[in-house]
Amino acid sequence: MLKYLEGEEPCRVALNLRPHLFDMLDLLASRFEIILFSTAGDCTKPIVEYLDPDHKYFDLIIKSEDEINSVIDLNILLANRKLKNIAVVDSDPSNFCLNFINGVPIPPFKRHDKNDEMLKYLA
Repeated sequence: MLKYLEGEEPCRVALNLRPHLFDMLDLLASRFEIILFSTAGDCTKPIVEYLDPDHKYFDLIIKSEDEINSVIDLNILLANRKLKNIAVVDSDPSNFCLNFINGVPIPPFKRHDKNDEMLKYLA
């Protein structure tokens, strides 16, 4: 359980990390730019600090207030990127419905499933 004070309200977050998460991040960060789209609002900062304390994984973090209804609009990234070079990995295809061709759907993670190997296959 992460506890973090952001302004007046404490942020409490329970994280269930999918197996092979850090193996996948290590591999992808060495080859690609990684952008985190977060719907955790004010709790994004402590989550990112926990996942990436050395700032070696995420090149850009976009919090939910930058997106409408958690739908990812890749057009906000196109100033210095080409749409054909962007992939969105998400367990909810409706989150990448604006750029469906760029989506990589993965099955939702079932809490505490230590046999889940989806991120191993993804990397």
